[in-house]
Amino acid sequence: MNGMNRSPVLLLTAALLILSGCQKPASDGPKEATAPPVVESTAPPASPSGPGELKSTASGLQYQDLVTGTGQRPMIGQSLQIYYTGRLKEGGEPFDSGVFDFNPMKDKVIRGWNLGIFGDAEIPPMRVGGKRKLIIPPGLGYGSMESGPIPPNSTLIFDIELKRVASGQGPFGG
Repeated sequence: MNGMNRSPVLLLTAALLILSGCQKPASDGPKEATAPPVVESTAPPASPSGPGELKSTASGLQYQDLVTGTGQRPMIGQSLQIYYTGRLKEGGEPFDSGVFDFNPMKDKVIRGWNLGIFGDAEIPPMRVGGKRKLIIPPGLGYGSMESGPIPPNSTLIFDIELKRVASGQGPFGG
């Protein structure tokens, strides 16, 4: 009879162990699909950071990458080939455009160009293939001087494209 008394206890214990092992925690069970609450916002959407955003620097120079280049970065001392269009902020008519081959160690250009092309702590340097808009305040342009069609104290807008960087300091060949 001892064997018979143990059987129901063993069977009951085995059944409880089996049942407890088959139960899943509540967090693993099936979940009902619920729609997220609808929240209406009056705030404007966040603007993404990246190409196309007009950025301002402490110096007053503003720049906007229209196309981010993937080619070589220019280094001071190398010759560059730039396609550009310059216009006055007032009026917006172009005062000059063309191809400009220059070496910043030999050719004098306005400081806003050097910062806008070579970069600094606030501005990444351009890369070949890049197109950038520069809005240059008078202090980084011609200041109080008149320069041809550019009146004194003018804010200048340049659309520039870095076409080539020469490996040396010499001019570009044809």
